[in-house]
Amino acid sequence: MPSNSFEQINFEDNTFSLIKAKLLVTMSDEAFHDNPNIEHLTFKVTQKFYNETTDTRGYVAISETLKIVVLAFRGTHGDTNWLNNLNIKRDKFPKVGRLFFKPKVHSGFLKGYKSIKNAVTLTIDQLVQQYPTHKFMITGNSLGGAIASIAAIDLYHLFSQLEHEITHYVFGSPRLGNRSFARELNKKYRDCYRIVNNDDVVPFLPPKIFGYHSFNTLVHIQEDKSIIVGPDRFHEFLNNMDILFALVTGESIKDHESYTDVINSIEES
Repeated sequence: MPSNSFEQINFEDNTFSLIKAKLLVTMSDEAFHDNPNIEHLTFKVTQKFYNETTDTRGYVAISETLKIVVLAFRGTHGDTNWLNNLNIKRDKFPKVGRLFFKPKVHSGFLKGYKSIKNAVTLTIDQLVQQYPTHKFMITGNSLGGAIASIAAIDLYHLFSQLEHEITHYVFGSPRLGNRSFARELNKKYRDCYRIVNNDDVVPFLPPKIFGYHSFNTLVHIQEDKSIIVGPDRFHEFLNNMDILFALVTGESIKDHESYTDVINSIEES
């Protein structure tokens, strides 16, 4: 997608934006690479984050042209990440929520974020002061989406300048916390969407039976590439039936791995 198309991004409008999705799915995809290739989008990487123990990676990039700062985290990669994914234990999210309704998040995802948190917050602190008029966007794919959502809540409470100002789009992100955490994210951000490609099963894991819930708002990309924002319960039920079939046929894995190609192929309506 040409970089000048992103000049059309409207940060005053908090409804789901395909242009924002195309930018952020590309930025999240580049987080898989040691050297993200984003110069053609007018962005320059200013800081990279990596922790070898948790295998957690991300980067910050700035576009002076678009006046945007993007914080992107990498998705699932390697045995270490999968071990964290399979751990369904939850830990309390520090300094957030009420006494008896504390947000709790997946301990593996929280451990991943904490392993790079100091570097992330130090970098964002510098950028908030250096670029006070720039818009901030946080994104990630798969596990990267879960890390991005934890970062979004943490940065909200650390930097008053970012209150309600962050755009947060995640792609194929698993459920990452309890109902209180989901409500916390819903309450803090207006421009906040979780995008699910067709029959991808990952956004429905871990199961609700273990106390995990998804935050609003769901954006479902259907097989014909039409988009439904905020599907009703009947539609979600039908989609769950499709996912069960897709698991058997292997289509669910294919859908989880094709966000960038699918989203960038959708035409503006």
